[in-house]
Amino acid sequence: MKIYKLLFLPVFLLIIFGCSSNEKQADQVDINVRLLASDIGVGKARLPFILSDKNNNPIYDLKNKISIEYCHQETCLQKNLQEEVEWREWPIKGGIYTTYLTFNQPGFWKIYLSYIKDGKNYNGEAAILVKSNTETPNVGDLAPLTINKTATSIEQIKKISSAINPDSRLYANNLVDSLNNKRPIILSFSTPGFCFTKTCGPQVEVLSRLADKYSNIIDFIHVEIFENPDEMLLNGDYSIGIQSEIVYLWELTTEPWTFYIDENGIIAERFEGFVNMDEIEESILTSPIFQ
Repeated sequence: MKIYKLLFLPVFLLIIFGCSSNEKQADQVDINVRLLASDIGVGKARLPFILSDKNNNPIYDLKNKISIEYCHQETCLQKNLQEEVEWREWPIKGGIYTTYLTFNQPGFWKIYLSYIKDGKNYNGEAAILVKSNTETPNVGDLAPLTINKTATSIEQIKKISSAINPDSRLYANNLVDSLNNKRPIILSFSTPGFCFTKTCGPQVEVLSRLADKYSNIIDFIHVEIFENPDEMLLNGDYSIGIQSEIVYLWELTTEPWTFYIDENGIIAERFEGFVNMDEIEESILTSPIFQ
């Protein structure tokens, strides 16, 4: 089955707001908030986002504490508060902020973000659709028993991966075998050779760097989005790509996606979009294998 359109950028189910006050204080500054998540469900969820000023210039690495209030749009008289926000630097350029919010019911939720810098109050708003259940497997779910392609030589790997300089360790393990062997797994879906966001190549490199440190206790698996990456690279045309069946089975509509699966086959963490090495490593080091 040919794929005619694959979403490489997240489908943003959100609404971006500006501050609505008619009488703004002199020291109040509006900022833009862009939520980088398309598949959020009820419960605790990782929420990555980026900030920019009124001219759409990115706001990087805030040293000041960011405060987030959030509420279901129908019950916004009582708001939840979150003050734990992390800056995640990317190896390419810039980075993202991440936080964890807990949603107790589905529907549109409003997000209010603020911080103080140089005596000024910075404020931004956004909203996101929270689903009753995520489409992609969620934290706490059993990992789908799906078989990924493996290879033992560089020539074979290039038939199943669009990575320019593939790391053979990322194509040596079959997911089902790893699960049967009670091995924790870092499983990442991406197409390094055809990713419009230019984050898929760096994402695979992150897996390799983690494998350098943890391959003795964790299996690392990269899954190519397409069935025929060698044909696509030869023709220089991603439109002839055939989407891999495993992508449908995991119900992915964006990429990259990365999952940390524990030794019992349960998804311990999920990351939509690019995730840096530090954030994945935090999940590894807090898992039972290190307790």
